[in-house]
Formats: sequence, structure tokens, C-alpha cells
Amino acid sequence: LETMATPMDDRAGLITAENRVQAPSVPPNYGEVATPVLPEDHARNHEEEATREEAAGDLMHGINSFWAVVWPVCVTMVIASFAVVNFRSAALQQSMSSYLVYNEVQGAKTSTVVGQSLVNALVVIGFVTVLTFCMALLYKFNCMKLLVGYIMFSSSAILGFEGGQLVDTVFNDRFHWPLDWISFLFIMVNFSFVGVTAIFYQKGIPKLVQNAYLVLVSVILAWQFSMWPEWTTWIFCFMFACYDLCAVLTPCGPLKVLIGLIEKKQAPMPGLLYEAQIRDGVGNNRHREEEAQPTSQRPKTTTNITTSAPTTNSDTSSAPKPPPRHPGPPTSTPIIPEPAVSSYTIELSTSRSDQIVDDSPFVPYPCETEEEFNDLLTAFYNRYSPNDVWKVEQVASKFFLKQERMWPSMFHKYMVCSCGTSATPCDVQVAIDIRNARRVEREQEAEEDNTIKLGLGDFIFYSVLVGRAAIYDFSTFVVCFLCILMGLGGTLFLLSVLHKALPALPISIFLSIAFYFWSRYTFVAFCDFVTILPTAL
Repeated sequence: LETMATPMDDRAGLITAENRVQAPSVPPNYGEVATPVLPEDHARNHEEEATREEAAGDLMHGINSFWAVVWPVCVTMVIASFAVVNFRSAALQQSMSSYLVYNEVQGAKTSTVVGQSLVNALVVIGFVTVLTFCMALLYKFNCMKLLVGYIMFSSSAILGFEGGQLVDTVFNDRFHWPLDWISFLFIMVNFSFVGVTAIFYQKGIPKLVQNAYLVLVSVILAWQFSMWPEWTTWIFCFMFACYDLCAVLTPCGPLKVLIGLIEKKQAPMPGLLYEAQIRDGVGNNRHREEEAQPTSQRPKTTTNITTSAPTTNSDTSSAPKPPPRHPGPPTSTPIIPEPAVSSYTIELSTSRSDQIVDDSPFVPYPCETEEEFNDLLTAFYNRYSPNDVWKVEQVASKFFLKQERMWPSMFHKYMVCSCGTSATPCDVQVAIDIRNARRVEREQEAEEDNTIKLGLGDFIFYSVLVGRAAIYDFSTFVVCFLCILMGLGGTLFLLSVLHKALPALPISIFLSIAFYFWSRYTFVAFCDFVTILPTAL
């Protein structure tokens, strides 16, 4: 029985094992079919998620850019409207009409007035176009001193001469306060000199002072342009918005040509620009996330230094690897080409397979913890100076926060590199220079992403339009004010979506003009009717 039971037990065990092997596997959730995720699908999903995050970040950047510029724009429009309504000057109106081809005649037909105003606007816009092309030519042929001198002279004339006209109107015409010419000239000359220095020199001058002078320049010019006849002002604003649209977006536009020259020469263009700081922290999320990651999870770049043409490595790593406890040539990770150091390619790796080879170069890497730094220093001393291993703890505690400065000195002291003895560059110094160049470039990109620049011409024409609307009625002022803010927000939204240079005037100007005439001929009349109706009943 025992001899018969044993084969039966073995057969039963084999049957049980066979059934266990052939039994179908049950999914984790019974009733569901587990769908395998292919690597291509995973990469596609990751790319789509990254695209969505980038689009959301760009949208938030546009929203916060709007909040950065909305305050100075509102302040400029309110101050300009107050000056336009309360400080009218008949002498200045007569002098401003000398710049026009036709002057409005009281009692003339509407068609005649509109036609003459259109001619006036076209003449002024033609002059602006020629002036813009002249500035582009000066910039192209590096006549920067002449260009800067012209802009500084224009700014000083605006602040000193035209600002003096506004001050004279306020003191003499409005309040009838006596002011002697010597004090007046002294104040205005100093005012214009300080303003030009604050706008163009900028060193040692608070940002608030510079922005205040830019706002004052916009207010002064808006007050002066508001002295034109009514129809000339409205048609000029409409035509200038059309000109701005064509000048920026068409290939032959003067501003398009100027933007192309600036991008090609990579040199700053002097001009009157209002720069606002974006204080939300959304401007450069990608760089902040990279800086927030531990060093072991960042893509590293090092080691194969050659004096030949730079190589580009297109490999990508799917998951971060912990940093090695001992030095060794790192694994291949994506290499970002750097313009500042085009002669060398540096790669960092994390594999430990080549550590047994003593001839492999010792490549340091930034350590996150002091223990990791101790291990790296121990490996260095064991390889190049075993008698100095006792110095590890002392050196690690002293130079943990200055690792980049320490390694070149260590390599020179123990003659690891040939820096200073041959034409071969120091490997560690080249690696550190490339890392520093990348950090500087990241900081510059973050600074650019955290600021928004708006041309002073946008401030001026916003204020001209709102000031002209405020002359008629307060309701038209409010309508145009809100339309300009809506148009500015729409422009910044399109800028965050399209990622290309866009004019800031057209949307705001078109909306404001349309709603101004609607409110003037419909809304105001309706409000007057509703106000009179109870008394009539």
C-alpha cells in the first residue's frame, strides 16, 4: 500500500502543480480586463500631459501679466483724463492745429469733417511710418549714439517744454498763481534732466521713480494730443490702431522690420518702455521646478571632454537614478547645447561598472548631503592621495556649501588635471564653467519671464481715447475705460497662446471706439429719457 500510495501522491502532486500552472490568472479587479500599457502610449500620454501643463502655465503667466500692467495703465488714464477735462488751453489748441492739414470749421457737413479728419490722420501716420523706418535704419547701421541722442532729446523736450506748458496752464490759467520765469525755468530744467536720467541711465535710481516719469510722459503727451479737434482725434486713433496692426504683423511693416533686426543683432533697442514686475511666481515654473528638485533627480551633463566639434546626445532617461556613492563615469543623459561653450561636450553618468578602471577620469558631481560629499571625497583621496584620507571630514564640513570652488583647487593641488602645464583645458573647470553658464542663462530667462514690457505709445493712446471720451460725459469715460482693460486682457491672452509679438492697441481701440459711439448716441440718450420720464408723468 505504501508503494502504491507514493506514486499516487506524486501523480496528485503533479496534477495539482500542472493545474496550478495552467490556471488562468485573475485580474486584480475581478470582471475587468487589464490592458497593457505600451511604451509608445506611455510616452504619448506623458507628452500630452506636459503640453497641457505648459499651456496652463502660459495662460496663468498671461493672466498675471495683465495684473502687473493694469495698475499703471489705470493710473495713467485717470490722471490724463483729469488733466484733459480740467486744464484745457485755447492757445495750445491753436498751436496744435498748425500740425494738421485741415482745421474743423463750425457748421460744416459731417461728411466734409470726416474726410478732412481722415486726411489729417493719414498725414500724421505717414510721418510716423517714415520716422520708424529711419529709426530702424539707424539701428541697423549701428548709429546707436545718434539714436539714443534723438530719443533723449525728445524725452527732455516732452518733460521740459510740453510739461512746462501744462504747468503754466495749471498755475496761471486755472488757479491764477503767480510764478516768476527764473524759478519756472529752474524747476522745469531740473525736472527734465532728472527724468531723462531716471528713464535712460537707471543706475542707482529706484524703479518707482523711473515708472513715475514714464507715466508723466504719457500724461503730458495725452493732454497735448487731446487738443486736436474731436473728429480728428477719433479718426486718428482708429487709423493708428490699423497702422499698428499692419506694422507689427505684415512682413514689410516697419515695426516688424525693427523686431527682426533686434532678434538678429541681439542688442537692446533704446526706447520708452514701461517694465512691470510679475509678482506671482508663475513666470518660469519649469526652471523653479528644476531648482526645487533634488540634485539626484535632475538631468546631469558631464564628462567626455573633447577639443573637436561638439557632439549631441539624444538619449533620454525615463526615471531618475540616485547619485552614486563613489565617483565613476556617469550614464548618458540628454545634453542641452550651450552657445557659451560650444567647444566642449560634458556628460555625467551614474553607472558603477567602470570604477575598477583606474585610468577613467574622476568626475565630481554636486552632492545633496554631507554624507554623500564625504563618500565622494573619500573616493578622491583613496585614488590620488591615500595618506590624506584623514582630512575628509574636515574638508567636507568646510567646503560642503562651496563644492564648485573646491574641486578645481583639489585637482590642481594633487595634479589630477594639466591646467597651466599644457594647452589641454582643465576638465573640471570646463564642467563647472558650463554648469555656471547654464545657471546664468536660466536666471536670465527667469528674469525675462518675470517682467512684462509695454510700449509707452500704448499708454499714450489709451489715455488720449479715454480723455476724449471723458470730455463728453462720465458714462462714456467709464465705458471706454472698461473696454480698454478688456482689450488689453484679450491681447495678453492671445500673446500667451500664440507666442508671437502682437500689437497692444487694436483690440482696445476698436472696442472703445465702438462702445463710445454706442453709449453716446444710445445709452446716454436712454439714460436722459429714463431720468426725465418720472417728471413727465
